[in-house]
Amino acid sequence: MKSDIIAIQSRDYWFKIIEMLQQNWALIDIDPDGSCLVYFMHDGSGVFDEMHFTSEQEAQSQLKQNGFRRYAEDSKAQEFISTPKSPFYKDSHPNGPIYSSGRYWSRTKHRDKNSVKDGKQTPYNCHTSKKLQDCFIKKPWQGEDPKKACFLFVGLDANFEPESKIPPAFFKGEILTYLDDGVGYWQKRGFHHPFMHPDYRGSGRLYHERFAQIGFKPDEANLVSFVELLHVPTTGRSNLNANDLCPDHLYKLADWFSRGSAQYIFFVSSKVTRLIRQAKNSHDFDLLPLNHVQMDKDFKDLKVLRKKNGQTIYGIYHFSVHYREQVTVLERQIAQIREIVRTFTQPRAL
Repeated sequence: MKSDIIAIQSRDYWFKIIEMLQQNWALIDIDPDGSCLVYFMHDGSGVFDEMHFTSEQEAQSQLKQNGFRRYAEDSKAQEFISTPKSPFYKDSHPNGPIYSSGRYWSRTKHRDKNSVKDGKQTPYNCHTSKKLQDCFIKKPWQGEDPKKACFLFVGLDANFEPESKIPPAFFKGEILTYLDDGVGYWQKRGFHHPFMHPDYRGSGRLYHERFAQIGFKPDEANLVSFVELLHVPTTGRSNLNANDLCPDHLYKLADWFSRGSAQYIFFVSSKVTRLIRQAKNSHDFDLLPLNHVQMDKDFKDLKVLRKKNGQTIYGIYHFSVHYREQVTVLERQIAQIREIVRTFTQPRAL
């Protein structure tokens, strides 16, 4: 029904002529990590399918190979075809998900030049620092031990600047100190992460500036843990899929979620949710109901992915989103998380 509105940022339309006066359309939305979600719709703005790609380059290449053309580059098409108009809404195709099912889609292997190393395709770049790698072998998390934390924030990977770009003094005095004792670091420095240090000039600062807006205080550092889907520290861009995830690390995540103290778990970006669900098939890792999403009745912008045994798993935007509409929603999500935190830390007197 048309009340199921779908927010799509892009207006760079791609189209495929199906028959006279009928087209299928595609729009590519790019996530902050560089991966893409392609929405497919009919002329009446109804979205009937979607597909995920590791990069915009791959998405465009696959669209071209499957008969789609870029509307802005086709002056003749612009003379007699009009694009679908927003708002876009959830709909279905008479033949089901015709593209994502593979029925009418030929998917070929794509090689992204940014992820090719020594002539081989690599989904991520493991950080070259042996000391950093050892930290994550010892503690594959940041902040409080995830078994003890009440709030877990789940990301894709722990990403750092290349070793050559980190001043040795900062690497040893800030990053390694933080990874050794994240709670103590927060309580001593007054901020939760080295990327918030006044001397830090690398990437990742915006993510942590927005996280800081939630309002956790230094003396609440023991409530918070940051965990990732990938078990090793990385640098540069990662194009992860479920097969890249380590089964042993996934089982650790499941143990932290189900046997730890976490009451609130936040999947930071839709890709985290997608990979968790895909891992059900690739690693028999069954954590979330398939495609089950509802909005919290009290916190309208937080997606409830699972609610079980006094624990809630939420899906939120990546803290580094940049589209204006996404930033607006993220600001509301942060405000609502802030309210959850304050209710948790300052319960009302009976």
